[in-house]
Amino acid sequence: MQPFAISPCFSIGAAAAAAAGGMLLGASIMFKTGITGEVLGCSGSIRGALLGKAAARNVAFSMGMVIAGAVASRLYGGFEPMPKADNRALLLLRMGVGAIFVGFGTALGNGCTSGHGL
Repeated sequence: MQPFAISPCFSIGAAAAAAAGGMLLGASIMFKTGITGEVLGCSGSIRGALLGKAAARNVAFSMGMVIAGAVASRLYGGFEPMPKADNRALLLLRMGVGAIFVGFGTALGNGCTSGHGL
């Protein structure tokens, strides 16, 4: 009998990890809202840090996301965040321009859709 799997890349272990991550995210949101009275939002924290209007906790939150990504990369053997390209400089430029547009859009929308969903 084969073990349950939705796809070759998704198993019971992956489902358990996703559920645990969702519960941790929910607990984090309740904790931050209960302590600070503010919602958990990446775009708001980063915008405040860039504009110099952020509380220390927002800067720490933004830096924590960067550090967590680096730690996860080391724990899981690294990752290639960019697709393969012949012209790496052009790819980085396109990604930077795209990031600026996304940031502008989240500012216009008063936050990103993932934050609104949470």
